[in-house]
Amino acid sequence: MEDDQKKQAATKQQGNNLARINRNLIERNRRNHMKDLFSKLFSLVPVNQNSKLSITELLDQATTYTKQLQEKVEKMRERKELLKVDCRNFEPIINIKYSLDFNNLEVTIISGSRKSFLLHQVISVLEEEGAEVVSTTYQNAGDKAFYTIYAKAFSSRIGIETSRVDERLKKLIS
Repeated sequence: MEDDQKKQAATKQQGNNLARINRNLIERNRRNHMKDLFSKLFSLVPVNQNSKLSITELLDQATTYTKQLQEKVEKMRERKELLKVDCRNFEPIINIKYSLDFNNLEVTIISGSRKSFLLHQVISVLEEEGAEVVSTTYQNAGDKAFYTIYAKAFSSRIGIETSRVDERLKKLIS
């Protein structure tokens, strides 16, 4: 009877050892898999290779980069939709985006070939409304003219009243 108990105890001990070894093996495989996934992720994210960052910091950078890419894709989708419109016989399109965080203003104007306006008048309206023009871009594509004006608020406390800017620009261009 004692032999049976010893055999059962030995068998139970072997079962516990096998279970522990199995758990360790599973955990090791999980860690290796996670390491491979992190490696793939970090190969896709632009990071400074010379600096030693923790995984948490690298994940923060990857998250920030992903959000930036999402915003870029959204801007491109919006621009694509604006490009699809036939501009020859319609009123110009004015799109105003204002970032409260950075007090940045982006004004996009798409105008048809039959509708013209003077860019300096648009800039004057922006300056009168409290914006300092940082840069402008102009592109011509067939019957369409694309103007993008980047501006910053003179005063971060006051900001820019985008509804008034939109109203004034529509009056000026239409």
